[in-house]
Amino acid sequence: MIKKLVLLSTVYTLIAVILVINSQHQNFIPILLGVSILYFVLMTWGVLKIVNSNVNPITTEVKYQDREIAKSSSLNKISTTPFVLNIWLGKKPIQEAAFYFDNFNFYVITKDEKKAIYSFHEIFEVSKTLLKINNRRIWQVKVRKNEEEVIFRFTHNWSIWNYNFPTFLKKITEINPKALKSKWGFWSI
Repeated sequence: MIKKLVLLSTVYTLIAVILVINSQHQNFIPILLGVSILYFVLMTWGVLKIVNSNVNPITTEVKYQDREIAKSSSLNKISTTPFVLNIWLGKKPIQEAAFYFDNFNFYVITKDEKKAIYSFHEIFEVSKTLLKINNRRIWQVKVRKNEEEVIFRFTHNWSIWNYNFPTFLKKITEINPKALKSKWGFWSI
């Protein structure tokens, strides 16, 4: 797809140069404007297609437990729901769930208060994706439990007053150092 976009850019550049060289023609500006609009539409479509190919379907085979959730103060929330609608051209890049952690476990709690608990040892990858929503990078946590792999995607809730997400990454590094694939930093939020 990238080769097609480069080819499209090359063809557009050649057409624009030829039109500028032959600018004595009366319809020079409308033709150049039409070609530019067509180029913009095709480039936007190509970029969206590339971005969409990076959004893999989310594994939804999660075995949730009963609705009993201990609203404990030891659970630290690490996710937030973006303000924008959670729709990405028909695909959802993040789960509609809340993500928490404590000293030993990673929790996924759905809207209807079902929960799934994973030990930090079951997490084999924590990494950031290429996508951003509202200037917040989408992170993914890959878990392997009973030979099944599950991928969770969410936007972090880091702010000046909330350091839960960096604390979560630090905890992952302490317990399972090979799992952290992306570095956290202020400039790479």
